[in-house]
Amino acid sequence: MDTIEAARDAVVVGVDDTSLSRSAVLWAAEEARLRRLHLLIVHVAAKGGEGPDRDKALTRELLLNGCAEAASRREPTVIVGTLLLHGDAGEWLLDITRSAAMLVVGSEPGGPLSRRRFDGLTQRLTSRGLCDVVTVSRTPKIDKTGLTQILAAWTNEADRARVLLAGAEEALLRKAGLTLALPSSGSRDFVARDLAHLASRFPRLQVIVDQIDPMSVAAVGNALTGCHLAVVGYRRNGSTKSKAADLADGLVRQATCPLLFPVDDVDGPWRAA
Repeated sequence: MDTIEAARDAVVVGVDDTSLSRSAVLWAAEEARLRRLHLLIVHVAAKGGEGPDRDKALTRELLLNGCAEAASRREPTVIVGTLLLHGDAGEWLLDITRSAAMLVVGSEPGGPLSRRRFDGLTQRLTSRGLCDVVTVSRTPKIDKTGLTQILAAWTNEADRARVLLAGAEEALLRKAGLTLALPSSGSRDFVARDLAHLASRFPRLQVIVDQIDPMSVAAVGNALTGCHLAVVGYRRNGSTKSKAADLADGLVRQATCPLLFPVDDVDGPWRAA
């Protein structure tokens, strides 16, 4: 079975030996259960020029097996597979996203999605319209109260539809409330239309509109306190670094909850709004 087929319609999580890989695996396992998909745990090893190293091979096998066991313990009903690849991690991850339902990675500095790699990888993902990407920068909280909140933030109208839809779908899966981060000033004509679309498509969804400046990393970062997931728009304008990219870069480094970057284009009433 080739890589594309192995990842087809799966929640894929990339792992390495950083501390956040295990957290990313556990979050991905929960997401796979909620979506009723299988989980594929992937490790990409750099190509070596001196032949096979048995110690390194054993370490990689132990890493994948340990992550798979942790995922199965967290979500016993989820089918878990593992895949060991060799080469450039970024290129393999891009290849996998052609067929995966979602890609999850730990974003620890120096890990598979450090700031430098995040910027380049996400730019290519968004330009090609592949699968959603989730970064896990901290150990996700396990909620025992049943009260879960998701934050949706976008910095431009091009991202608005996809962020709203992805946030609403995640909130529905998790039986969570959805908070929309909107600036305190500027045109609000679209807010009523957005709320009407959400109410029509997701009648059980609880939506809060909060005055949070989506252009400010500090403001959005503060709003993430107590949230269990943030859905953030990310789009570059050609080679120019956008405000959305600045927000994404800043949040990846300091987010207290996982960040979901939706990349699929959205058709329908939001596109025309």
